[in-house]
Amino acid sequence: MSDDDSLYLKWARDLGFDQEIQLPAGDTDGEEDYVPSVREQIDEWLDDTHSPVIDALWKEHVPESGSSAILQGELARCVIRLNGEYWKNGMMNMGDGYYDRMVDLIRETVLEGDAFTAVVRDVMEADCLVVKGADYAKIVGSLNSIFAQTDVEASLNRLGAVVAAWCVAHPVPIDFKPETNQ
Repeated sequence: MSDDDSLYLKWARDLGFDQEIQLPAGDTDGEEDYVPSVREQIDEWLDDTHSPVIDALWKEHVPESGSSAILQGELARCVIRLNGEYWKNGMMNMGDGYYDRMVDLIRETVLEGDAFTAVVRDVMEADCLVVKGADYAKIVGSLNSIFAQTDVEASLNRLGAVVAAWCVAHPVPIDFKPETNQ
């Protein structure tokens, strides 16, 4: 999905993106003529609409330590903790079970039922595999260019967007009792 703007647009539309896409102009004379790429337009929408959902769920439902008692809060906790693991540790703790269970909870919850289209479901499955298979050495090596997004970072961003969309579609708090301490 990294280079396919039409698939990325379909995925975003399936999550609720309803804005008109402005086609980027070729040569522009100034900043006021600049039109972002299709992907940048979608990413801006995702940041504006989905990131606040995760932040609000965190503030409302996630305790200072331990799991949330509300499923939506726990999903937000998983998204934020996985992102923290990426940015702080380069995913070096993936494979120990702790973060893997977070990915599994996101996957199992979001894919249960028919809340999303086949495109979203397929991308979600692929993103979960990318995150669970994160390679610390590759991530640390790729961070030499802070402006280049890694596959793991892109997958984490998409997982967060899908979790936010799922939580918006399921606004009534759902009790959560973890099977194991996450």
